[in-house]
Amino acid sequence: MHEDYEEDAQSWSEINEGNQFIDVRVLTPIDLAVSKLSRFAGNDPDDIMSLASFKYFSSKQLRERAEEALNCYIGNTIPVKGNIDQICSRIKRGLESYDKNSEDLLSSFPKNK
Repeated sequence: MHEDYEEDAQSWSEINEGNQFIDVRVLTPIDLAVSKLSRFAGNDPDDIMSLASFKYFSSKQLRERAEEALNCYIGNTIPVKGNIDQICSRIKRGLESYDKNSEDLLSSFPKNK
């Protein structure tokens, strides 16, 4: 995770319904994508592609955020760097291998600036 993920997360105030005992924070789309890069199995690549297809981040933005997050990573970073290269290359190719008809569960997030 990127060191700024907590302060960048958005509060989900609708879940509280006036109860201040619960503070639910939702990751930004780019931090959600970064969180999937170390495991990068199953649906993780397609989840990242889905977020990218909705223009929440570019290949360049994802690479920058992920490489910054590697400074906090515990473990071997070589496989994660390979995952970053692979998904960023896929995003750059214009989402050619992504099924644009898939459902986006996070479409309520604002675009990352």
